[in-house]
Amino acid sequence: MYLKTINLETAKLLKEKGFNEIVSSYHVQEQVYPAPSLALLQKWLMEVHKLQVIPHRDVLGDVMDKDPFYFDNEKWICSIDDLNITTEGMAKMRGFEINKTPTQFKTHDEALERGLFDALNLI
Repeated sequence: MYLKTINLETAKLLKEKGFNEIVSSYHVQEQVYPAPSLALLQKWLMEVHKLQVIPHRDVLGDVMDKDPFYFDNEKWICSIDDLNITTEGMAKMRGFEINKTPTQFKTHDEALERGLFDALNLI
């Protein structure tokens, strides 16, 4: 099983946000940027910043576009939930603000990478 690492754009933002974990992969440009796996960054965002990044199939998009019993595995979106928000603030969850018009992706990993990048921009 292959664990995909984050791309250079996400790695640059991650370094800017103070990520200092030891990882086995790096992007080397004019500087060295940590390149953790998507799963490790997802876990770090959850544990350190209480941001839950969840990719999922865009079932609603399928229902709106086609027969309600047809699901296309090629449509993925990602939501970001702020677990620091109180019950009163649930209507203003960051994930729903980001995904008012969700971008669809062809793969789970593409949706997750975009969600991780967006979550880093919330810090």
